Amino acid sequence: MYLLQNFQANEKTKLEIVTCLTKHGANVRYADDAPLFQACCFCSQETIKLLLELGCLPNKDLHVLCGRKGFAALVRHLLTFYPNLDINSSDGAGRSPLLIATSIVEDKTVWALINDFHANVYKIDSKRVSAIEYILIEAINGFSDKNAMMQIANIFVYFNTMINQQDIYNATQHIECLTIALLFFKYSAEYTFVQGLVYNSSELRYHERRLNEKSHPFLTFFKSQRGHVPRLKEFCRALIRKEIGFGIVHKVSELGLPKPLQDYILIPELHAKMQRYYRE
Repeated sequence: MYLLQNFQANEKTKLEIVTCLTKHGANVRYADDAPLFQACCFCSQETIKLLLELGCLPNKDLHVLCGRKGFAALVRHLLTFYPNLDINSSDGAGRSPLLIATSIVEDKTVWALINDFHANVYKIDSKRVSAIEYILIEAINGFSDKNAMMQIANIFVYFNTMINQQDIYNATQHIECLTIALLFFKYSAEYTFVQGLVYNSSELRYHERRLNEKSHPFLTFFKSQRGHVPRLKEFCRALIRKEIGFGIVHKVSELGLPKPLQDYILIPELHAKMQRYYRE
């Protein structure tokens, strides 16, 4: 099975080789899980599924799969097939599968890990970097897939992840992060924190000076919050969401509330977007 690492062939050929080897009695169940690990690193999803069906037992493979683009369906398959896998286990750098998926901006894997398997969104790596910080780092570094990056930020907000004020403030300090900062301002930041920033004249001048477009959505929202008093509807929703905490999507569904009330708590526009984008 180690030949798959360096073997120059298309995925169909690799699958045929694995099928042929196993058909003629090749042992795929090693103590160190080598065949499955090699397949997770270098082979297609079909080859990995075949090895799982033949009895390969996963060990460190979940971390590898979460670090590959387009493998969300297989991550879901693996965790469904082996429900006892520790979804929050750490690799050598202290990263959980969720942190790895976030670091490569693989939004569908992030959705699967949180929505289907309740991964811990607050876990940090050995350098004390959180999933939210990974997203901000990728934004600052100019990650090309801005849609996927924004989707992950939406996912964290949708599930009501408590985002610390320092991360929100850091997002406002980089032009590349302003769309994410706007999202956090609207749905995750404490009212008093937002008011403290918008009434800081030096902050306002700073944003006006660096944003040539005076109609920039972040700047428009920033200015609009001066003197803004949240409507009772907004204020009540913020308090309800804070009380329910992380995992709000599943918790609200378990309360047996009428659908209009569920939609209200989950933020209608965000709820509709998430359900449409990640609908099975």
